[in-house]
Amino acid sequence: MEDELSPARPAEEGVPEETPDLAQIEPAHILANDARDELRAQGFTDEQIHKWAETYVAEQGGTADIDRFLDWIAAQ
Repeated sequence: MEDELSPARPAEEGVPEETPDLAQIEPAHILANDARDELRAQGFTDEQIHKWAETYVAEQGGTADIDRFLDWIAAQ
């Protein structure tokens, strides 16, 4: 995983923001909550964290561990 991530919304990094299906909303919120401390430490706002988590779950489906989520953000 990258040591530093750039705080931004997905759209600001060229990643189209997506809203997950209704069934994916809760997994996106859980993922955002699980990654919140690490992302806040890197300067992300709660809104940015939620948008990244929603977009990740909408694109990747289901739930994921925090490291995969953070690696995905870094790759974007």
